Amino acid sequence: MTGQHSTAISFLQPKYQEWQADMEFVPTNINPVNEALENHMKTFAIYVDDKVAKDPVPFQEFGARLLRRQPQLDLILNVFTEVLDRMWDLYDPLAASTILNSTLAFVTGCCIEPELENLPRIQGVERFSWYI
Repeated sequence: MTGQHSTAISFLQPKYQEWQADMEFVPTNINPVNEALENHMKTFAIYVDDKVAKDPVPFQEFGARLLRRQPQLDLILNVFTEVLDRMWDLYDPLAASTILNSTLAFVTGCCIEPELENLPRIQGVERFSWYI
């Protein structure tokens, strides 16, 4: 194990333990909308959006590696796949599937965004989805 990986793991371990502890508590008196889980999803979204332009490969490979149960190319993505695995423990199957599909669509969209500047401009196009 390299020094960089050791440092990353020591940084992630407390966060991962905190995430695991948060995932254990799901209120039974409400539909399982877990505030801690929502915060983790937001943190993941910010991380992906910030990092993908600097190093797109781990994010471009995220979906394929998730489906193949392969380790991710980014340590944070490894932790997040474990969070995604827990969705079926916390939500009904339709909701869990929607969360997974939305996550994959979000990551894909973040991978596309930096490439938009490289697209050739087409004369005469009146509308473009600049919200991307």
